[in-house]
Amino acid sequence: MAEDFEKYLLLHDLVRSLVWDDEIEFFERLEEEIRADMGITNLAISELQDGSWQVLYTGGSRDGEPSHPFDQFTMTKEALPAFVLTPGGSIDYDAHFSIMCQDGVRRLLSVCDVGERRSYKPEEVNALITIAHTIAVLLDNKRMLKEDRITGLPNRRTCERKLESCMQRAKRYGVSFSVVMLDLDHFKRVNDTYGHDTGDQVLRAVADHLRHALRLSDFVGRWGGEEFLLVLEEAHPVDAQIRMERIRDEVKKHVFHSGPDSFHTSFSAGIALLSGDPKMDATTVSRADVALYAAKKGGRDRVEVDPHSLVSGDLNAEPEIEIEQTEE
Repeated sequence: MAEDFEKYLLLHDLVRSLVWDDEIEFFERLEEEIRADMGITNLAISELQDGSWQVLYTGGSRDGEPSHPFDQFTMTKEALPAFVLTPGGSIDYDAHFSIMCQDGVRRLLSVCDVGERRSYKPEEVNALITIAHTIAVLLDNKRMLKEDRITGLPNRRTCERKLESCMQRAKRYGVSFSVVMLDLDHFKRVNDTYGHDTGDQVLRAVADHLRHALRLSDFVGRWGGEEFLLVLEEAHPVDAQIRMERIRDEVKKHVFHSGPDSFHTSFSAGIALLSGDPKMDATTVSRADVALYAAKKGGRDRVEVDPHSLVSGDLNAEPEIEIEQTEE
């Protein structure tokens, strides 16, 4: 029987080199295999996030009946270690796995049959542990595709998808957004003077300031280089400017250290309105870029608003400022 489970090791090696865009399809295929090998008819896979179990997948039973809701787990990380399986062990009903992820953070996964109380054989335990590790790799790969490695923020691709989603919401439901393009001032000097490790430290610190300052409904991602994109939901550009000025002041107070030296940093930002107008929404990022350039040209360490976002009657006008090459 052990030979029957070798395919899960092969699957683990395969997943390490792939990014599976549709994890549900992956879980469905996985369920077919472990149903045949272990008789699990109602597979449930869940991840412990912030003290509660979040469902990743719940399958169906063999006769097509709806699966059971996966809500019976209320464990915390402190209570879980007694339930973590080790190779060769066994446990009744549910199986929990403590997985060390690629980023060094320990992820807690649960793989169980919610339709039947049962015990797992040692070889089944080993197979399920391999499966849990495979799922962790799958999730890591997908998150790496969406996240910026240095800051942990959504990356450029995710930012672009967020903008597309906001355009659709603005068009269908009349929701408006203030889109902010933010650029760190003289960031190249930081890298040249203190090194790229210190530059990465600055990027992470600014990302943390932005995360903590925004509401749950807002969005922040790394656009590229030293640029960040923010989307502030239902925020008038003037209100967005006030909020960004407060964040700018906080960032300026942050003291960075590199060896015996210490320094501060600042940013410039441009804001444009995304309001559901198809023509203008298509130019939202470029208008925010123009406002950002105005902030740079005005002396940096400033927040400027696209003028066409302030006057509704002027929303169809084209930006008048030409973007020129500026010093980093």
